[in-house]
Amino acid sequence: MPHLDFGASAHDEHPLTDGLICRRLGPAQRRALVESSLAEMNVALEECRFVQALGAFREAANLSRELPAIRKIVCSAAIEQAEQLASRNWRVAESLLDEAFELDASLAIPAAIRQGIQKERREESIGNVLAEAARADAAGTLAGTRRRLALALSDYPGEARLVSRLESVDALWAARCRQQEAEAKKRDVAAREERARNNLTLVKAAAARAREFEKSGLVAEALEQFELIRTIDPGYPGLEAEIARFTGLSKGTSAVEESQLALTPDEVTAPAAKKTVPKFSVWSLAKVELTAAAALLLGGLALWTVRHPRLFAPSRPAPLAVAVARPETGTLLVESTVPDPELFVNNRKYTGPSNAGVLAISLPPNTYEVRASRRGYIGYGPVEVSVVGGAETKLKLQLNPELASLDIQGALSGTRVKVDGAAAGVASANQRLTLDLAPGNHLIELSKRGFVSKKLNRRLASGETVFLASSDVRLEPQAPVLATLPIELPQLQKQSVASPPLLSAYPDGPARVTPVDLASRQNELKPPGPDRAEESAWQTANLLDRSSLANYTAQFPSGRHYLEAQQALAQLRAAELLKQESAAVLTVLRQYADAWSSKDLNSILALQHTLDRRVVKEQLSPVKALVMRIAPASDPRIDGQQATVACRRQVVETFSDGVEKQSPESLVTFVLSKHNGAWTIDGTR
Repeated sequence: MPHLDFGASAHDEHPLTDGLICRRLGPAQRRALVESSLAEMNVALEECRFVQALGAFREAANLSRELPAIRKIVCSAAIEQAEQLASRNWRVAESLLDEAFELDASLAIPAAIRQGIQKERREESIGNVLAEAARADAAGTLAGTRRRLALALSDYPGEARLVSRLESVDALWAARCRQQEAEAKKRDVAAREERARNNLTLVKAAAARAREFEKSGLVAEALEQFELIRTIDPGYPGLEAEIARFTGLSKGTSAVEESQLALTPDEVTAPAAKKTVPKFSVWSLAKVELTAAAALLLGGLALWTVRHPRLFAPSRPAPLAVAVARPETGTLLVESTVPDPELFVNNRKYTGPSNAGVLAISLPPNTYEVRASRRGYIGYGPVEVSVVGGAETKLKLQLNPELASLDIQGALSGTRVKVDGAAAGVASANQRLTLDLAPGNHLIELSKRGFVSKKLNRRLASGETVFLASSDVRLEPQAPVLATLPIELPQLQKQSVASPPLLSAYPDGPARVTPVDLASRQNELKPPGPDRAEESAWQTANLLDRSSLANYTAQFPSGRHYLEAQQALAQLRAAELLKQESAAVLTVLRQYADAWSSKDLNSILALQHTLDRRVVKEQLSPVKALVMRIAPASDPRIDGQQATVACRRQVVETFSDGVEKQSPESLVTFVLSKHNGAWTIDGTR
């Protein structure tokens, strides 16, 4: 295109499209510039530079707005290119037609071109829906698959591929429902069998007690046991005969006891009618009546329990919030191992259940995606739950606490570590000792041969990392054993007579000198030397300060603790290197999330070589906007050239048709490796 300078600003992207400049150009000049712009558009389209092609077309359109003859040429060029692009890139073809129609509202666009564009748009949209359904199938989210297919069918009614795919999803859905119903029936049969076994155990125990009561002559108590058996198992063999026998024995015993009562003087002189109801017989009658009432009450309660097992099921706490279900709805009973989690059913938030409670949610028959989370716990789900009309579906949320970490740094090489009395590891010279522990209070014990053991109490919260370093892990050398003195006590006593320092220290004589006093006095009399200076310098050295350790090694190159100081320096260097590598790994994960969010295909593939370019391109093509969030849930664990990081990941996608999809937050572990000094992602697990 010829270069014309009209004093336009350097910031003007297309100076020739300015209205004032266009009016200065004659028709011939405009026609030449239009033809040049159209030629530039054709070249850009052949090279698939669609943005530049559209820019060149807009420049030609602006130049031809006031000239009908040139405008017709521009519109004809747009129609010609749109016809060729309809099968290659329908979006660019549609943009060209829209630009041409805006230039000339009376433009007649051939119906074949419009139909071709609509056909390509339809094929792409259906293909994206089927691909998304395949990914949802792989992830096991049937509810999301069915929802997406139903939405696509509303846009393209009767599409055979969508109908076929939806039928297969419905068939799989029905199979899962049948499987869940079969499992529920199986659990019901198992529960009935368990109740039958428990009833049999109760009946055998009651029969055994009845025999013992009979041997002891307690007829009424034995009869009560058989009455109890009647309430539990009326068909027990020989039950009625035993009850009749013991009833007769009970009546006979009562008559004998009543006839053997001694008469009082009043009863001797009283008429015979007064002797028929003595005081003791009234008490016996009351006792029998109370016993029978208690037996009937226990029997009725047991029978009611057998006939209404759901009301007495010990595994179901009382519901806290119950929604009244219509006849066509089902009930989702949610029980949690922790109180008040955040519950999401198809991304709708519910609160509860609280401690020892069940949350009952009334839902139409369908398959739902359920997930739950609570701070300090590993998230639950997402899982799919099928709700059947007129039935109850039970779901127990198993939320486990996040593990805590204990990070031990700067311990002496060979230090043994015990946690709650169990061996947990040994500290080495070149790396930290990291332990994953359950939340709560823990007793940590550090020990090494030749040093005094140390015990520490620490409380670890869920997801917390507690560091032990410096004075926490420093062990003191053990005191020398006095029994190893080369001179025996009698010899010391003999030599002490001629020793003025000892005589002045112990005026009562050598018989008063003990090995402990002698050792302490000798240490006091011993002049300070290199060993003491070295020990003092070592005790004041900071094992977490490189300069302090370097000063010690420079001052005492052949000291007793030189090797330990070198090991501590190596540990500090390794810790610094590990910190740098951890920062590099987290930087790669942040760049990876940014690359997906900006839909930068080249950056995504550069950070994860294991991905297929074609597959990633197909995944990104229907997405208009994407946001990926990756938040590390723990520090990176680096082992040489390999690293793993547990992260929370969430993706929000907005498709070209306006549908927005937000995946639930999931916990994934990224696996990375280092090649040529750079970290890249190998995959997730």
